[in-house]
Amino acid sequence: MNQEKIGKFISCCRREKNMTQEEVAEVLGVSNKSVSRWENGRTMPDVSLFEPLCDCLGITISELIAGERLEQEKIIEQNEKNVLSIAVTKKELDWLYMLSNVLLACGILITLTMTKLFATTITEHLTTIVSGGLVWGIAILMKYKTEKLLREISQ
Repeated sequence: MNQEKIGKFISCCRREKNMTQEEVAEVLGVSNKSVSRWENGRTMPDVSLFEPLCDCLGITISELIAGERLEQEKIIEQNEKNVLSIAVTKKELDWLYMLSNVLLACGILITLTMTKLFATTITEHLTTIVSGGLVWGIAILMKYKTEKLLREISQ
């Protein structure tokens, strides 16, 4: 996906519909600054907004992702590319989910084991607890985000 190309396409489609950024934002329940960031290619709309955005602009999701109008044959071809892209993304997310479980175990191990075995002073205790807690926290955040993305892909 070319974020800049998609942004220009969103802008072009919006203008074809004689809509302002504010009007698109109101339909989607976002700020006009969000629409501006999409059109400038700085960010992408959230996946949950793809369908309402496409409905608003009168385009298909495949056209949105391609950043251009597509003929019927090209839509089918783009759909196949999108499915493959989702499959690769799911595989990567599955790997990240597994990694988050390993990090979670490491965080717990650091917090419990290292504190008991190697920490003799209060400073060492605090250092190992904070270090383990940090790894643990990162793992939980990573696990939460990958679970959320995996749920979105599965829908």
